[in-house]
Amino acid sequence: MRRLIVFAGLSFGLCLIALSGFGPRLHAQNFGLGALQTERPTPAPMIQFQDGAGRAVVLSDFKGRYVLLNLWATWCSPCAEEMPSLNGLPNHFPAGKLMIIPLSEDHDGETVTKSFYRRHGLDRLQAYSDPSGQSLPLLHARGLPTTVLIDPAGMEIARFEGAVDWTAAPTLAYLSSVIK
Repeated sequence: MRRLIVFAGLSFGLCLIALSGFGPRLHAQNFGLGALQTERPTPAPMIQFQDGAGRAVVLSDFKGRYVLLNLWATWCSPCAEEMPSLNGLPNHFPAGKLMIIPLSEDHDGETVTKSFYRRHGLDRLQAYSDPSGQSLPLLHARGLPTTVLIDPAGMEIARFEGAVDWTAAPTLAYLSSVIK
């Protein structure tokens, strides 16, 4: 049986989330920003992607740190709106405390990602790309942008569907409460 949960998103009013048997079981939390927190933390899938130099990277390479994995694309308007605030997020956490991985789902990979970074002045974020598109189905993402918060043990503990203002006070308060 499906459960339907309604929660308020930051920039797009109300969002409807249909929960079924796929992916991690989620329930809504009223963080003032539309975050979904897992009922039971679930292991993040083994995702392989490329860094800005085209080298293969595996998500588990970042185990031991909190990871904010943001799935986005240059052609996605809400993603483009969200990227400047994601670029400002490292200013709010000590180095090494939170690893931000903006993972581009563009099929052209690092070429379009790097061009987008230059045009938008994204100087605090490393470029990562998933030209294969494997991350979306492995994470059971229903659209872009989708952001997954992973704890140091490699467990998904929360997800954000839709654009988020990452430097807004409620968002920073939530992240700070989780990442102690």
